[in-house]
Order: sequence, then C-alpha cells, then structure tokens
Amino acid sequence: MESCSVVVTIYVNPCAGAACMNGGTCTDLGNGNFTCNCISVYEGVTCETYNPCLLEPCVNGECYILMYVATCNCTGTGYDGTACEQDIEDPELICPGPYSYNTPLGKANITLEDFAVNVTVSDNSGETLSTTSDFPANGVFVIGETKITYEAQDSTGNMESCCVVVTIYVNPCSGAACMNGGTCTDLGNGNFTCNCISVYEGATCETYNPCLLEPCVNGECYILMYVATCNCTGTGYDGTACEQDVEDPELICPGPYSYNTPLGEANITLEDFAVNVTVSDNSGETLSTTSDFPANGVFVIGETKITYEAQDSTGNMESCCVVVTIYVNPCAGAACMNGGTCTDLGNGNFTCNCISVYEGVTCETYNPCLLEPCVNGECYILMYVATCNCTGTGYDGTACEQDVEDPELICPGPYSYNTPLGEANITLEDFAVNVTVSDNSGETLSTTSDFPANGVFVIGETKITYEAQDSTGNMESCCVVVTIYVNPCAGAACMNGGTCTDLGNGNFTCNCISVYEGATCETCVF
Repeated sequence: MESCSVVVTIYVNPCAGAACMNGGTCTDLGNGNFTCNCISVYEGVTCETYNPCLLEPCVNGECYILMYVATCNCTGTGYDGTACEQDIEDPELICPGPYSYNTPLGKANITLEDFAVNVTVSDNSGETLSTTSDFPANGVFVIGETKITYEAQDSTGNMESCCVVVTIYVNPCSGAACMNGGTCTDLGNGNFTCNCISVYEGATCETYNPCLLEPCVNGECYILMYVATCNCTGTGYDGTACEQDVEDPELICPGPYSYNTPLGEANITLEDFAVNVTVSDNSGETLSTTSDFPANGVFVIGETKITYEAQDSTGNMESCCVVVTIYVNPCAGAACMNGGTCTDLGNGNFTCNCISVYEGVTCETYNPCLLEPCVNGECYILMYVATCNCTGTGYDGTACEQDVEDPELICPGPYSYNTPLGEANITLEDFAVNVTVSDNSGETLSTTSDFPANGVFVIGETKITYEAQDSTGNMESCCVVVTIYVNPCAGAACMNGGTCTDLGNGNFTCNCISVYEGATCETCVF
C-alpha cells in the first residue's frame, strides 16, 4: 500500500480590512498578497504617501513639494511662471567663418552668387526657426571686410543674431608680383606663390643664383662676381666643374701576422692564408688588388712584406704592405728542462708544463715545497730538503702535524649580588655564564665547571672554574668570580626614620624625612 499527503493553506483575505488608505482600491492577488490602485495624489504600497507632483503640474522644469503644495523649479530651462510655462530664453545662433577670397584678375569686386552660409539655429522650445539676413544684393562683395547679420525669432518674440565676416582681397597676381619672368599663382586670402625660371629664386624670384643649374660635377657651388664657381676642396677632384679625379684609392692592409715553423722545418707553407685588404675610392668604383704574394704560399724564417696595389679608371694608384713574420719553433730544441713538456704558443712563444718538484719559465728551479709536505706552518728549503716552520701555529713535528697548543678560554665577570633581606645566601638558578672557547685545530669544544649545586651562593667570593680539552688532550681553564654581599638594608642602615634602598654590590641609599640629611640621615637640619 502507498499513501501521500495534500497540504491546503487558507489565508485571510487581505482586502477584507482597510488594506488600502486614502481611497485606494484593493485587489486580492491570492496567497495573502494584494495590490492597491491609488487615487491621483497618493502613492505607496498602501497609498499612504501624499504627492501632489503626481498630477504633473509643471509644463517645464522639475516638480517638488513645498508645505504640501506642488511647486515648479524652472532653473536652467529658459522658462518662467508658476508652471514654468513662459518662454523667456532667446534662440541660439552659431555663425560659421570667417571667409576670405581674392578678386578676379583686373576686378575691383567679386560676385559670390552661390555663396552659402550654414547658420545653426536652435531654441529651447524645440521650434524649427528660420533666419533673415542683410546678405549683399546680387552677391556682390567689395574689397575689404563685410559683416552679414543673421537673425532668428521664436513664437514668443525672443530674438538672437550673429555675424558672418567675409573679407575680399585684391588679387596679388594682378600686378608684377613675380620678378624676372616668374609665373604667379593666386593662393587666395591675398597670398600667392611664384614659379621662378632656372637661375632665379626667392618669394618673388628676386634673387639671381646661377648655382641652381648645378654646374659642379663634384664639390660645392658658390657665386663669384655673378658667376657660378666650383669649390673642389676635399673632394679628390679638380677642374672647372670638379670633374677630374686626382685622388689615389685608399688601401688598408691588416696585420701584422706571425707564425712558428713546424717542428724540424726551416719554413712554413700558408696555402690558405687570406688577407682581407680594404679598398675604397672617391669615384665609388669597385677596385681589385694585385700583390707579390709568395709562390705556393711558402714563407721562410724572418719577416716578409707582401705589397698590395690598386688603380682606379683614371690611373690613380695606391699600395700598402702586409707583414708576415715566421719564427723558429721554440719547442724544436730542449726549451723545457728537467722533464718539462713544451707547448708552442705561436709568435716564437712557448710554455712549459713542469713535473711535480720543478718550476720556472723553463722548469729550471727545483722546489720540493711544491709537494705541500707541511700539514700546518710554512715550507722552506734547507739543504735541498723541504722543511716545515711550525712557529706560531700551535703545532710541532716534521710536518707540523702534532697539536701542542692548549685551547683558549675567556671567562666573563666578575659578578656581584646582594643577599635578599634577612637571608644569609642567595640562589641564582638562572645565572648563565657565556664562556668563549676556541682552539687552533678549529674543533668545536664544550666546557665543564664546578658551578655551585642548585645555584646557591654564600656570602663572600666564589670562584667557578671552567675547563675545555681538545681531541689531542691539550687543556685550558679560566675562572668566573661571583661575590655575594650582605644586604645593607637588612639592618638599621638609615637612621631617624629614613627609607633604605638596596643599590647592589653592598651599596645603598637613604631617602630621609624632611628634617634630616646625610648618607644615613644622621644629621638634623634644625
């Protein structure tokens, strides 16, 4: 058998009571919900709020409530009146320009029949307004400045105007604006440009300049007595137009180079030896070189100079030398002594790799200390034997291998304390002594001591001995001195009612009452 439950919920009708206030009409939405349809000047879930602005009393502007009355704020609207219904703002006109023109050649004025001015008009009322103007009759403008006034008026009589300025210039090309046969071009606004003939330049072609014909093949042109003249200085050229090449090519030879002969050979063959000679010429030509490079690339011992030459198309010639030096191989003979191995470094140079007890450029020096026989100390040679100097090391023996130096201990202190009031001793359980320990062996050593049992110190001086021993049995010690004083305030240290303060180390101070003074308040001041 199977069963299920059905849940039925009964709500009180929300419209049964006065759910909606101020004359609002209630509508039951079911499930205990409702909505209110409020009359004109009320709003809210239950029509509880009075708002006369709901009647939209303002034609323009913003409505707000003042003393329960709907009031209109006209600020920034261009309107006035109780409901912001009166238009008090002029239209807005925006005139373009200014404009400028040149008169036609030979004319004293200009006709601009198709001249159109796009004046922008707007009004806060949203009306579409037209403009009127005093545009010149037939579009004829005389030389000088003309101001055209445009006006617009809205339906309530508000009016505004703006001006378009048109300036007419005399055509600059009407006269002889360009000199020496130059051609004038009218650019408008009273401006012009001149296209000059070949040997003239300037704004009005007023300057004679024969260098404009570019008579110089090379060099720099200048005017001498109204004649174009060529300055060839620094160009490598000569002649009236700097047309004659008089400069040799430029060659840059690399080097010098040097090589060693192979072992047992009297010369060396450098078949693949390549020399990159740099060649340039003021003419811009690509030039090749010739040389007296040795036949088959065989170079003998000593210095050889190879001459490279280059010649341009006008016969100018230059040369340079590459120097190649051949050295006898230094490892060909017994360069390295005492069994050392020779390495050829080139250029007649070499290096020797010496066996264990020899050193020097050619392994000529016997030095048994190179075997590093001393464990500690410094090695020196005595009668051709490596000997160890152990002085100042803390070691002894043939190789300074025996540690003979005690550790080093540094004890702090001394320390001093007062006993507590009424006590004959003091317990210093947390008293810690930082003893510094070091050893020539580099070992990390610990210390032992005869620190008093339970940290109890009696009155008087106690010496605590600290000891350390290294792995070879060398030992050292030091003492920490702790002195305990009887508390001076334990007795009647301060007289005549003075208060005693313990300063430590057996010292004290007295705080005297008003009529006494002195170290123990022993003196009456009255």
